[in-house]
Amino acid sequence: MGTKPNRSMRIERHRLLVIAETLRPFVPKNPLFPILDNVLMVPKDDFIVFAATDNQNSIEYLLPITEIEIPNKSSVCFDMLLVADYIKNLKDEFIELFFVGKNLSISHSEGSIDIVIQSASEFPYKEVVEPEKLSDANGSEFLTGIKAASNIIKINREFPMPSDSIHIKSNESGYVDIFSSEGAAYRFFSVVKASVTDFEGSISIHQAQVSKLMNFINRKPSIQIGIHNGNIIAKDSNSIVSIVTGTYTAPPYEKIKDQIVKSTVIFNKDELSSRIDRLSASIRGIEKNYLVIKSNENCINFALNNYTYGISASENLDPVEITGELDIVLDLTQVSKSIKFIESDQIQLVVFPTAVKFSSAGNDNAFFVTGLINLMK
Repeated sequence: MGTKPNRSMRIERHRLLVIAETLRPFVPKNPLFPILDNVLMVPKDDFIVFAATDNQNSIEYLLPITEIEIPNKSSVCFDMLLVADYIKNLKDEFIELFFVGKNLSISHSEGSIDIVIQSASEFPYKEVVEPEKLSDANGSEFLTGIKAASNIIKINREFPMPSDSIHIKSNESGYVDIFSSEGAAYRFFSVVKASVTDFEGSISIHQAQVSKLMNFINRKPSIQIGIHNGNIIAKDSNSIVSIVTGTYTAPPYEKIKDQIVKSTVIFNKDELSSRIDRLSASIRGIEKNYLVIKSNENCINFALNNYTYGISASENLDPVEITGELDIVLDLTQVSKSIKFIESDQIQLVVFPTAVKFSSAGNDNAFFVTGLINLMK
């Protein structure tokens, strides 16, 4: 006579896969504590909590009781990612999980699998605390800002904290500023604004944690965000995450606005991008890709020399509009990254005494600043 299951759960296969993929970024690979390979399932009165953590960052997925059948309300700890990988190609619409002693058994129309379950009491479960105040945020704008900020981060031991983190802070206009810098404060940085209602505070998130926040926000049109005990809390209709943050250590990018404007140029984005792409093909094998930009009557010339390979490249472009004269040197890679995240038909260059700002023409919701290069040094 076989052993009867002391717990069981019947769930739609697709829903189980969605939960697993939501939790996956928070389940560490080769964790210091093997128990962290698992997901904790905690039944509540109205829903079941599926929790994962890497011992710093945590996520909870809340599944309404109405979507599943579970007769026994006791916590279980098991390798949910293994289960998801096993069932993803099954044809069965529903999956039934039987918890028998220290094992989890899954039977389906084509076979079965048994895996060992872990003690739920050993899982380091810390419930994600929802702040008293959460702010509504535009998910796509928020994700764009984080991606742009992450795109320019470089590991630089000379400038450790500001250049290894992205920074989020509130401003007075119903937006938050999401930005980062590469190295020194004014060498290269990005600022992208995202629509967020009544957000208060400022935080810095180290690049090691940023991918988890991006994975959570991805493909969500709207989220809620807040700060609790130094962590950023993000929430959607089914799940809530807590991402560890650090003290706000951003460079004061606002100072660029106080500088005198020397010249302004507006380009067609497609035409500018095509020229930058062609010039980028000539910089292989060199670290210092100095792009010289000069105005010549009504034409703008872009020139680059690759002395390592004996390459000299030059491109001309007629601007849409220009005030003042141009004679500057920039880092071509930084220019290319700046253009990538500006969603506009026209790109505006504003030249200051120490830097150049790239943005949409007449719109500062996304801008990138790269420092001028002095070839005499």
